Amino acid sequence: MLYDECLRLAKAPSPPAVFQNYETNALASLPPISTLPSLLEFNETALRECSPVYYISDLHLEHQIANKFPDGATEKQVERYLQTIVRNLFPEAFLEDIAHNLSPIVLFAGDICASFKLAELFYAKFISQWDKLERDFHRTRRKQFIPIQQELDSLWTQIAELEQSVNEWSSHHGWTNRATKPLDQYDSVPPEIRQASSTLSTLKEQASSLRSQLPDDLYWNSPFKKHFHFVYAILGNHELWDFNNLDDCIRSYQDLFQKLEICFLHNNIAWFGKTNGIFCNDYTHHPQLLIEDSAVDNDSAIDDDFHYYSHIFQSAMIVGGIGFAGCNSKFNAINGIYQNALSRQEEIEQSNLWHSTYLSALASAKAQNKLLIVLTHNPISDWQATPAFLSNCIYFSGHSHRNFFQAEPNQNFYCYADNQIGYHGTHFHLKRISIYRNRNPFADYPDGCYEVSSTDYLAFYNYMCEPIAGNGRVEYQLKQGNSHFYMIKSEGYYGFFLTSKSGTCICAGGRLKKISKSSDIRYFQLNFSNMIRSYWNALSPYRKAQEEISNYVKRFGGTGTIHGCIIDIDFYCHIFLSPEDGEITYYYSPFYGYIDAYPNLLELVQSNNPELAQNLLNLLSGSGTVSDVSLAVSHSHIHDSFIPIDIKNSLYAVSNRLNQLQRLFEKHILRAWNDQLLLGADCVCQ
Repeated sequence: MLYDECLRLAKAPSPPAVFQNYETNALASLPPISTLPSLLEFNETALRECSPVYYISDLHLEHQIANKFPDGATEKQVERYLQTIVRNLFPEAFLEDIAHNLSPIVLFAGDICASFKLAELFYAKFISQWDKLERDFHRTRRKQFIPIQQELDSLWTQIAELEQSVNEWSSHHGWTNRATKPLDQYDSVPPEIRQASSTLSTLKEQASSLRSQLPDDLYWNSPFKKHFHFVYAILGNHELWDFNNLDDCIRSYQDLFQKLEICFLHNNIAWFGKTNGIFCNDYTHHPQLLIEDSAVDNDSAIDDDFHYYSHIFQSAMIVGGIGFAGCNSKFNAINGIYQNALSRQEEIEQSNLWHSTYLSALASAKAQNKLLIVLTHNPISDWQATPAFLSNCIYFSGHSHRNFFQAEPNQNFYCYADNQIGYHGTHFHLKRISIYRNRNPFADYPDGCYEVSSTDYLAFYNYMCEPIAGNGRVEYQLKQGNSHFYMIKSEGYYGFFLTSKSGTCICAGGRLKKISKSSDIRYFQLNFSNMIRSYWNALSPYRKAQEEISNYVKRFGGTGTIHGCIIDIDFYCHIFLSPEDGEITYYYSPFYGYIDAYPNLLELVQSNNPELAQNLLNLLSGSGTVSDVSLAVSHSHIHDSFIPIDIKNSLYAVSNRLNQLQRLFEKHILRAWNDQLLLGADCVCQ
């Protein structure tokens, strides 16, 4: 029986006062800080997030099961509870990262469980749950955008038919080379052709508007494809309890992780990517150094997922292993922390072997100018005689059941040991941080106007955590030889412009927006700061109101993410704040284009998210402020349930347009230009 095995391991004798007297020099000096803030203030030279990293250690599943079922449990009860734990591991932020096409990295830092049978169940359920989250998101995303795509396809069919008709007439009557403007502007053209030309222009504008509402990537409209999961796991001392020796334990977990496509780290180094070459036959004596770029190019096991995400991971590498307690004279194998699998002498040898691997990884990371992630179960003081955190390293560990965090941002090192669940933990969740590595390619540029490359533009958007699929339109224009690509920088704000003989476009991600018939970049440079101030002054009151709502949503556990006119409560529940009249709409949207509006915030969350509803009720009963109660129960405009929306004229279209402008607040990027805003300002005329 699985429960009996869990109970046996949970009640196995442990060293006396194991964690009450866990003492090391390094731990004694560490402040009880929980974690870094997840959001950075905008900083011109700050390192921005490269990819989200989730981590956990010391789950001790046997103890959780024994605590849950003190009077016994069936196999099905144990499995159901295990599934509940797995589901709870994934926080809301994980879903947001998937939604933003980020590639979460998950680190398991050992002591997940002592029972190998339980480990097989746990890791299989974990991968299965991740697959389910991605599959559900993909299905929901397709439902959101399919109506737009269908309408867009219909428009392009109409456009193609009209273009064929107009082109045939033009060719037959000799207008193909004569026309210098749309045919509807010539009185000598027959009325039906003028009408067709006018309709054609209208349809193209509608198509452009619809296309702007679709994601830049094309994956949403493809059948679901299981992506490779970037999961890295090491062992802890408790994983050895179910084995007679270390080698048997390593081989068993190696087979398990290889089957589940989890990267198993034991005294070896890896880059972030998919490769079967990461698994080696002998972890005991031969540290694996799989870091050369050529290995990535030659490995046939790497699929498209790795190449798609490679820009995210190319600046970091990871080294992992138990670490062991060779340098800890007070709490080690003599105390039975590995049960019978490892002697004190073997523990010291394994610590030395790990330390050698660690030094090799440091040298390799320094030679390649890469960030090094160090993943061990034991803290650094257990395996290094003189513990010292080094620059350009991020350390993860567990084992002590004493949560702590230490950071020296100026030296660029961080140590996370602050998600150790322990024997009696009740909150099982992955904790999130971000890898900070990508640098702004324009950080050192003084204010001014510069001709830049498309490559640097893409790197800038990666730095801003908004990777775009490509910059094909700009690159095509540049290849023609008659265009110029400029970056204007002023007081930490950026704008990107493409000039040609036909005028000037401003860049909005991977799209171009025509803003002027003039190609004089000096006009835009001289008026850039005024345009920034004009947009900022116009949008600031609205943005302040959004942030107040967002902060309130976060207070009762919602995400509070702002995008356009919408503030997210969770994946399906949202708040729309109209920029025109300040009216608030609370609505549930199971997929794009359909909403179910509610009279107030409380009814919305009560109907769709009971857990958040309880949090909100607790908040209301605790604060009792007029503003809190008003926001939660005040009525707003109500629609009939699940009404279809005219998308191009709906809150979605308004929100999408405003979202472009809000890059000023979130990223300090100007993505629109309106000369009308400059009227009355101290501007330079064209």
